[in-house]
Amino acid sequence: LVHLGDIQDGKIGSCPESLHLGVSELFASSPLPTLFVIGDNGWLDCDNPDESYGYWKEHLFDFHSRSDLNWHPLGTSVERDPVHPEFFSFELESILFVGQGLPASRN
Repeated sequence: LVHLGDIQDGKIGSCPESLHLGVSELFASSPLPTLFVIGDNGWLDCDNPDESYGYWKEHLFDFHSRSDLNWHPLGTSVERDPVHPEFFSFELESILFVGQGLPASRN
């Protein structure tokens, strides 16, 4: 399962850790490993984008690899871009999946 970003309304500037934790808790009930593409509404549109990015990395970045959720293995490895680790790719059943958010800034 791939969540395509924007974990909240873009008109909300507050992006507390509880937002990211709440999304993590919601998707913990998924029967499938879940990857998250970062969106601008939960990052660049936040009052403190660096802080929000840190929360995203802490709670959602490696969410798909959580061993406490008893998911079946994804069956492939997820590769991350060394410069932009929020970008990922993996191949599954001869299909290439690419997760690359293109967030727009407020400017």
